[in-house]
Amino acid sequence: MKLIDRYIVKQFLLATLVSLAAFIVLFIAIDMMEKLDKFIDRKVPFMMVVDYYVNFTPQMISLVMTIFPSLRKMITLSRSEHSNASSSFFKPIPIKPSFLFTYNLVLAMAD
Repeated sequence: MKLIDRYIVKQFLLATLVSLAAFIVLFIAIDMMEKLDKFIDRKVPFMMVVDYYVNFTPQMISLVMTIFPSLRKMITLSRSEHSNASSSFFKPIPIKPSFLFTYNLVLAMAD
């Protein structure tokens, strides 16, 4: 595995773990604030609430994983751009306007 590949995989996994942990904490905090009055009214024991959130965490992860692919890419690329790591490995690719491609395609078909 090349050095750049290891770096990208490391950044990708780090972004995944950090953002997953942040989303889980945020999800639990929001859900707990919504259900706190129900827990207090029904006098639910603290360990039962903890057990509820431990068992509910896999479902939260499955809900969050739907947005994770794009989030991980954005975080990984922004971190590499911020540290100027990508500029040393990738050369800029000039992007032609799409109308030039269409123009060249029409000219090629006309011949």
